[in-house]
Amino acid sequence: MGDNFSEFPPNVPRRVLPTGVLPNVFIGRQPIFDRYLRVIGYELLYRSKGSESATFLNEDEATSQVILNTFAEIGLEEVVGRQKAFINLTRQFFLEKYPIPFAPRQLVIEVPEDWILDKEVLDNIQEFSRQGYQIALDDVASIATIRSLLNVADILKLDLTLIPPEKLQPLAYRLQFQRAKLLAEKVETQEQLNLCMQAGFDFFQGFFLCRPNLITGRKVPSSRFVLMQLLAKLQDPDVGFEALEQIISQDAILSYKLLRLTNSAYYGIRSEIKSIRQAMALLGLEKLRGWLTLILLAEKQDKPRELTILAMVRARMSELLAIHAKLSDPESYFLAGLLSALDAIMDTPLEELLENIRLSMVIKEGLLEGKGMIGQVLQCVLAYERAEWEKVHFLHLNNDLIRDIYLQSLQWAETMRKALNILS
Repeated sequence: MGDNFSEFPPNVPRRVLPTGVLPNVFIGRQPIFDRYLRVIGYELLYRSKGSESATFLNEDEATSQVILNTFAEIGLEEVVGRQKAFINLTRQFFLEKYPIPFAPRQLVIEVPEDWILDKEVLDNIQEFSRQGYQIALDDVASIATIRSLLNVADILKLDLTLIPPEKLQPLAYRLQFQRAKLLAEKVETQEQLNLCMQAGFDFFQGFFLCRPNLITGRKVPSSRFVLMQLLAKLQDPDVGFEALEQIISQDAILSYKLLRLTNSAYYGIRSEIKSIRQAMALLGLEKLRGWLTLILLAEKQDKPRELTILAMVRARMSELLAIHAKLSDPESYFLAGLLSALDAIMDTPLEELLENIRLSMVIKEGLLEGKGMIGQVLQCVLAYERAEWEKVHFLHLNNDLIRDIYLQSLQWAETMRKALNILS
């Protein structure tokens, strides 16, 4: 076993972008949810470092290269898994009739509402629709501006920052008589999500998932603190197996899942593991930390699975940034990335949660105040997650390496998601 969590579990490939991919370009994604908060797709985010707009300085050339060279070469599934990819294309893309190297089942083509739609562009959009590609109209503000595309539109996207709250529900009501589904974007809070739900929207996109839904007077279950204390103890280089065994044994569900894991076909053990001590000896401290982390996240059944994946991506990306920067104790960066999502997972302020976890002051100050190397790593990770590209930097690491680290983190999180099926 190596010195960092990156070797858990075995056989997780490291992804590096192939030659031919545009240098100095960031690639990201943002989930899109249905009314049950299940992911139905991801909007692809791609920006040139230094560009201030939502697309590149040379939009048409960059868009075609990103689609044809980048996503085709790295594999669209590496970024969005089995979900559909929502992607913005330029007007020139349709005029030139560029081929799209992805099947209709993989892609939703976004068309800005403010395009000048001459007959040639409109005909080509309709041709893509006939081929089976779904068409999403972006930044819809009224029916009048999109009337020419209503017959091919499958999804209508409404940007909450562009529509006054008092006009949202009347507009949504009028649009519901069209064939297309309604998607609310830039949904930032639970209150906005509830408003859009009531207005009849079908899909939702924004950072609302990353924020805790605070309810006054709600208590955090004590069993949750047992798990968090365990994670904190795992960071202690002097911790002994006896102390860990005692903590695990206090939680019957945790003990059961740990024994079930070690006796599963994943490890291929011939003789049955019957005790917590045996299981811990088999896994070792690093793997034990990894699986207990996953168990902790998976147990929160009232939260969308995507929040678990988000936490794992943050943890893995934080750790990899630390490793590539040759910082000591990369495991602490993994833990900090994981804990950065705990407020959203548990709907409790992070300050309150950390009062009940034995953590080093370095990790606490990094999480709560953005101090130190941990604070800098988290700032980089969160900026990448939010597509705040101008804030994406860390020490001497170049932009291409940071992008590759993000993509590796997505792949690792997907591997972990599949591993969680063992524990279901």
